[in-house]
Amino acid sequence: MLNIRWLSFSGFGLLAAVWELVAQVLASPVFPPFSRVLPALWYLAWSGQAWHHTLVSIQHISLGFLWAAISGVSIGIAMTQYRPLALIVTPVVDAVRPVAALTIFPLLILILGVGLWSKTMVIWWTAWPPILLTTVQSVRQVDPFVIEAARLDGAGRRAMLTWIILPLATPGIITGLRIGLGSGWISLVAAEMLGSSAGLGYAILVSSQTFAFPAMYAVIILIALIGLAMNSALAGVQRMVEVQLCVHT
Repeated sequence: MLNIRWLSFSGFGLLAAVWELVAQVLASPVFPPFSRVLPALWYLAWSGQAWHHTLVSIQHISLGFLWAAISGVSIGIAMTQYRPLALIVTPVVDAVRPVAALTIFPLLILILGVGLWSKTMVIWWTAWPPILLTTVQSVRQVDPFVIEAARLDGAGRRAMLTWIILPLATPGIITGLRIGLGSGWISLVAAEMLGSSAGLGYAILVSSQTFAFPAMYAVIILIALIGLAMNSALAGVQRMVEVQLCVHT
């Protein structure tokens, strides 16, 4: 087990080595070696700048993702239970989904300003379609034989949804949450670069404009690590749910 864990982290070491080698060969001021980026990352953490911008971004992503999760999962479940609702909502989702959140971001700034709510709406806009679609697909993929067996045992529609369909669909729903969270995190960083006074995206913009390239790459690494941590947390929850389902089945 220990060797497997070390192997899973070896890719980061390989990436850092390649980064260092390529940067040394190129000798470009806009692409500093990894050995110069690490001290910049340490300084950002020690000075408190990294924590300040990270907390702002976490606040944005938490609120936006919460709204996306609630709306995506609840509407998705409702669509599987009421066919007329599915017929109404599905074309809307298919039409809205290709519209990138950043295309409406200038309008959101005009309506909501450059504060918390415009970034929250960008995250919500990006995250809720994959969450909704994955929820619908996960519920519809529940084994029909299990549903039929529960119906023969006298389970009503509400009981069947609460105690059978949703537990079996939960791993798939969590996959949708992981996709939505990753998409929302990408959109948030881009939105903070376009219109914000704090946050990790804003920190990248300021670093690039002041030619502090080691600091810029340090923030990029921080964004990647936070994204990895959030995805790993949801993946851990997903594994626990899958284990519980295996135990009870």
